[in-house]
Amino acid sequence: MAFALVCRIVFSAHTHEFCDHTHSDGTREITVPSMTWKARDDPGFVFATFRSGGNTVSVSYCSLARESHVLISYTLILFLLITLWLVANKPYNMCLR
Repeated sequence: MAFALVCRIVFSAHTHEFCDHTHSDGTREITVPSMTWKARDDPGFVFATFRSGGNTVSVSYCSLARESHVLISYTLILFLLITLWLVANKPYNMCLR
């Protein structure tokens, strides 16, 4: 007696965008973008919830912060810290003039 496995859902990773596609045979394919800034500027991941007693699967896509936004934030914070340091270390007699 031979048994064949039937896939209901397939998860794959790729460098392009998140994709949720159902094929003509009923197989659902979830493509997740790379989770690294090395491959793309806006990485992400998925949460999959499998319900017992049925074939219900819920998939939620979560995107992470863009690398460019993080770098801009770090640059602004550094600029503010340097500005505060310069203001705090200014001689008091210069302020009284």
